[in-house]
Amino acid sequence: KKHMSIYGYSKNTTPYQLELFNKGYLYPFNNVITPSNGTGEVFKHIFSMHSIDQKGDWSSSPLFPAVMKKSGYNVYFFTNQFVKAAQNDIFDFFGGAFLNDTEISSQMFTYRNKKKYEYDENLLSDFDTVNKQGEHNFYIFHLIGQHVDYSKRYPKNRQKFKLKDYDYRSDLNSEEKSVVMHYDNATLYNDSVVYQIVKRFENTDAVVIYMSDHGEEVYDNIKRKGRYQGDDLSYEIVENEFCVPFWIYVSQKYIEANKDIVEKIKESIDNPYMIDNIGHLFLYLSGIRCDDYDSTRVVICDEYNKKRKRMLKGNIDYETIMKQIIN
Repeated sequence: KKHMSIYGYSKNTTPYQLELFNKGYLYPFNNVITPSNGTGEVFKHIFSMHSIDQKGDWSSSPLFPAVMKKSGYNVYFFTNQFVKAAQNDIFDFFGGAFLNDTEISSQMFTYRNKKKYEYDENLLSDFDTVNKQGEHNFYIFHLIGQHVDYSKRYPKNRQKFKLKDYDYRSDLNSEEKSVVMHYDNATLYNDSVVYQIVKRFENTDAVVIYMSDHGEEVYDNIKRKGRYQGDDLSYEIVENEFCVPFWIYVSQKYIEANKDIVEKIKESIDNPYMIDNIGHLFLYLSGIRCDDYDSTRVVICDEYNKKRKRMLKGNIDYETIMKQIIN
């Protein structure tokens, strides 16, 4: 989030997102966090209808894609990391273990891709060639994004930022400046991929929601890259790794057909939110209601509970950490 110009970063790393924002189609939310800084853990929490502040764990409640599929939606999963294939590396196995269970996968998804790509834009070829079924479709794109190693996340002919652009960072040596440079170029490339996804829905009655599962340390107030796995979280670690970008895009056709919902989105951009509740938002927008649905967990609903505890890693109160720095 700290390296996205749509959130105030000094370098123009998200020109396409800013274009959509300026046209009135994209609404960035300002106070959104993730429950963990590890992809595998985050996926369990965002796929499950269970929330961290409830009794039980992620397996205590249904997985929202299964609810949507059972309700009549076709659910497509395009991932550039957790494909179910023999050549998976050990990282992908642990990160996507529950997604790659045959029975669970079949209950959640109508279709999922079988191949990973060097660069995220190639994942869109799967979307373009798959046979879309029916009227009600839900698509999940899981990009590799700006995951380490940052220098491998964008084609070299797409590099815009050069090492000299970071001369002002006198606190960093050349190697550290290079890390920041690669991360910014990867963020710029990610912006173009996300824009290509949005373009595929701009002429339909559609909503596109974008979020990151976690952030990264890229020498922002801490001399470190990557992620910290301990529980002794400082304000800086939380801000860099747990505060994530989150925005909602609405097409022109959606705006014309759902003016009331669009107005709710506009009014909600400053609501405190944690993405473990994302399943409730998807069901709300899809018109699906079930026993596990809770409108007080839908960030754009009038009855949304703004005072729920947002716990990091299950036992660390986010607001307590924030109060410490404010005081």
